Amino acid sequence: MSNHQDLSCILTEMLIEIAQCFKKIIRVDRVNIFLLDRYDPEQCLVLTPNSSQPKELRIPNSTGIGGIANLQSFVENPFECQFYREEHGIKLPRSFDYIVYNLLSLPLANKQKNIVAFVQLINKLKPEASPDQPIEKTIDNHGFTQDDEKRFYQASAWIRSTVERCQALYAEIKKQEVFIGFIKAIHTISQGGLNFDAIRQLIIQEANELMNADRSRLWLIDQERQELWTRVETEEGSPYEKRHGIGVGFVGKVAESGKALNIPFDLYIHPGVDRIKKSDCHTGYRTCSLLYMPILTPDNEVLGVLELINKKKRGYFPAYDPDSWPIPPDIFKASFSQADQQLMAAFALQVGIALQNSRQFASLKQQEQIQQLILKTLDNGVIYTDATGRIITVNEKAHQLLKSDDKDGVEGSWIGDFIQVKESDFAHLVQGALTEHQDYHAPHTVIARDQEQPIDLSIRSIAENNGSHHFYGLVVVLKEINSTSSTQLPTYHQVSQELTQEFLRKYDIQLFAHPNVAILCADIQGYTSLMDDMEAETVVSMLNHYCELMVETVLKYQGTLNQYIGDALIAVFDTSLAVSDRAWYAVQAAIDMRQQLAEFNRNHLTPHQPMPRLGIGIHAGRIHLSQNGFQPPLSGDIVNFTSLLEQVSRDYGCDIIISETIYKHCRDRVWVRELDRLPVKSKPQSLAIYELMGLRSQSLSSQQEQIIDHYEKGRRYYLNHQFALAIGEFSQVLEMDGADKAARLHIQRCLYWLDSPPPPDWDGVWTLSVEAPL
Repeated sequence: MSNHQDLSCILTEMLIEIAQCFKKIIRVDRVNIFLLDRYDPEQCLVLTPNSSQPKELRIPNSTGIGGIANLQSFVENPFECQFYREEHGIKLPRSFDYIVYNLLSLPLANKQKNIVAFVQLINKLKPEASPDQPIEKTIDNHGFTQDDEKRFYQASAWIRSTVERCQALYAEIKKQEVFIGFIKAIHTISQGGLNFDAIRQLIIQEANELMNADRSRLWLIDQERQELWTRVETEEGSPYEKRHGIGVGFVGKVAESGKALNIPFDLYIHPGVDRIKKSDCHTGYRTCSLLYMPILTPDNEVLGVLELINKKKRGYFPAYDPDSWPIPPDIFKASFSQADQQLMAAFALQVGIALQNSRQFASLKQQEQIQQLILKTLDNGVIYTDATGRIITVNEKAHQLLKSDDKDGVEGSWIGDFIQVKESDFAHLVQGALTEHQDYHAPHTVIARDQEQPIDLSIRSIAENNGSHHFYGLVVVLKEINSTSSTQLPTYHQVSQELTQEFLRKYDIQLFAHPNVAILCADIQGYTSLMDDMEAETVVSMLNHYCELMVETVLKYQGTLNQYIGDALIAVFDTSLAVSDRAWYAVQAAIDMRQQLAEFNRNHLTPHQPMPRLGIGIHAGRIHLSQNGFQPPLSGDIVNFTSLLEQVSRDYGCDIIISETIYKHCRDRVWVRELDRLPVKSKPQSLAIYELMGLRSQSLSSQQEQIIDHYEKGRRYYLNHQFALAIGEFSQVLEMDGADKAARLHIQRCLYWLDSPPPPDWDGVWTLSVEAPL
């Protein structure tokens, strides 16, 4: 943003200098400069004496008339007449006290004879005119002469290169404006959370603004129905769902092929637009250009299509009048360019990631729905079916209520044949729930082996709640009424294993921890010292408050709490985030936890009390999931290495250590220094570990920068076996910060290696067998 502002200031100063030059040479009162956009003949940047910086102006070109000829005709009129004032909602020409007595407009061309700008000279002055005189006294009534034109072209010969540089700067500024708009759009979507409706609205809003489109639609694929669907609004503002077959029409063909489609102005002359014309005739809207962009996941799966309708020209245009249909309005007489298409392709990649995250979040919400059902129905009979009503699993309580002997033989059978109720046709109720996807609840009497049992019967549909209406199946709940049975209830984990795991495996729905995750291990250092100085009740209360803060922070950055034992926690960052974001969110959570503990210490401890510190380790990799129905405590090499980073943080004198795997995902966004290289179990190569000093969004102090500089130099000497030079650099660090444990540790190691040199192929790994005392 700063670079963009700097370029604008430079361009403004250059244009002002050119204008002042012409004022002196030709002796005029005012100079306007029209700097043409080299890529768009209708666009120009205008500098006037009464503007602090140039303003963009759209020059209307008539069809079939050359842009330069039209501009030359346009600039012969006073520039001020092109500004407008608004009165009672109508834009009118603004009146000016300044009078134009005479005017000369001349082009400036480059070496290739292409016109790059026009200069408008207003009000020729007398040679003896004084700035203190009224304007009407200084005007040369003879107007501009051929000598004036000659002087103009003589001056333009040596000023030509400056004007060309201005045009190049103008082009660069416009590129940066597009880039800034793109970054803003991506940032807005990334901050939109995981709610599908919110993400959809943001995508449409940012696409319109980025492309200067009049309208946009987001079409998503419903895999079950093999259709595209979107939400549109009626004239009254009420939303409704619109569906389209894949492979049918423009949007359907883009969804099928995964390739973009750009239809320029005028759409109506292209074949295959009869359906659009018919819709436009009904609504009074005029579609003039279209751009369809497929939305892909990082794995190139087509999620949907972004439809952009009517590229708009910039500038003032009257409001569109539906009564003028089918005449295209001037504002829509434009096409989406190749540059627009490339920019929208990059935008669509980010949209794909956002939608994928939203879809995963919907799956997580589905997990929550299933788990809530389980928790609410521990003492009830529960049956899951697939989307056709075939039984997936039946819990023990349901078998008891229905007096079922063949417990293994019911799976795969139709649920309508499994249950008989007295008051109605159960098969008909099930069929209605399967087709309408609506919940049903009412008291009934179950008939089992000629015995009647009063129950509350519930039939609930399981579907994604992200608008795609993807239907998984039914959950049927049987709850006893006035039951005196003392049936032994299954445990929570038994129920989840019976009901949830088999259902999820059937549909391959990954609702628990993803095998490729970022893991954060955190512990309080100095916790035991607090217990010695404070009452036990106070310590417990403080610890509970601390735990709440840490858990809230993990959840804030979309992490999942896996374990919490005492003052130690393990958090996982997985399916709620894109793979590339998991490390970054874990890092942000750690920085926030650091700040939360600092504030906690200020609010709850006095200066003379020992201040607890965090020890945090962050690592990433693949984990193996348990086959039971619930996310188990994590274990394995990845978790062990993460826990090791947390434990050794006190040895290096820092609070947050990240692995090389994490650093690779965030290197441009964090301040770090390499601490060591550690061996990893079952891995042929060691991993570098880093102290996380802060985020690059916050600058370091001068002393911190110097410490990092000397430390990194020392570390390079250390890895190159130049231990004496390394000691010098690490000593510089200790002079600035005598408590720097990492620098002191390296000095001790350097002394060790000077006495017992490492082998030539040593890669910097420090093993415990030669660990120097701290």
